Amino acid sequence: MKMNRYLRLLLLCLTSTLGIQQYCQAEVVDLYFVGGQSNANASLRDGVIAGMLDNPQFTNAQVVHQNHNGNPLREWLTLSGDQPVKGVNYLNDFFNPDGTGALQAAISSLIAEGKTPRLRGLFWFQGETDTTQQWHVDPYKARFQAMLSLIASEAGLDEPLPFVIAQVDADETKLNNPEYWQRYNELRQIQLEIANESPVGAAVDTRLWPRVIPNDHVHLTHDQRLEVGAAMVAEMAVILPEPSTLVLTGCLGFAVMGRRRYQSHS
Repeated sequence: MKMNRYLRLLLLCLTSTLGIQQYCQAEVVDLYFVGGQSNANASLRDGVIAGMLDNPQFTNAQVVHQNHNGNPLREWLTLSGDQPVKGVNYLNDFFNPDGTGALQAAISSLIAEGKTPRLRGLFWFQGETDTTQQWHVDPYKARFQAMLSLIASEAGLDEPLPFVIAQVDADETKLNNPEYWQRYNELRQIQLEIANESPVGAAVDTRLWPRVIPNDHVHLTHDQRLEVGAAMVAEMAVILPEPSTLVLTGCLGFAVMGRRRYQSHS
């Protein structure tokens, strides 16, 4: 009887250990969100894809993409005092009580497939509409930083979410509005400060890509957006922490990276 009890205990230990190993060997998928307004359309997403495929640092990457034309940042998040208030775009793009946010749904889908999702970064190209009013520009930094913190919190991250923000720009000769242009430059500086103030933030200056579309002071061409997306990936590669420093709950700190692959959800 005593030997049988020992054998049962030994079998239980072995079974538990194998279960942990099986869980730890689940395929790890790194999630990246690409979003913003009109310049963050499918062309930017495709540029991010191309940049990732050209960089061996991005293994098993899955991109979640959403964009909303002509929307200021307040449509994603505002602040009531120091408390974040989710806007309709945040609920659509990230997390909501119904579990249907784009990022939320991607995480749930991976878990249902027996995989381990890991939110790794955010690519953001947005702000042109905020330059139309000073009362959009003034709270931009606080709103964006609060949005980053909220996404990280709802995704269960213990550390800040790495991000690359595109500094917006316009063709001053087409804009022909000094006050409007001044707000553009102010917001560009704010976006640079947001990146510089974070240990895991970076900025890409879209002034390097002139606005060449006739009668359009703000939009980039398809090819230019592809280039911006690839440039944002290059910046993300610099700021990303090493995967080995990210502990996966229940895996005793070990993550097994799978074969290189790319997926996209839009």
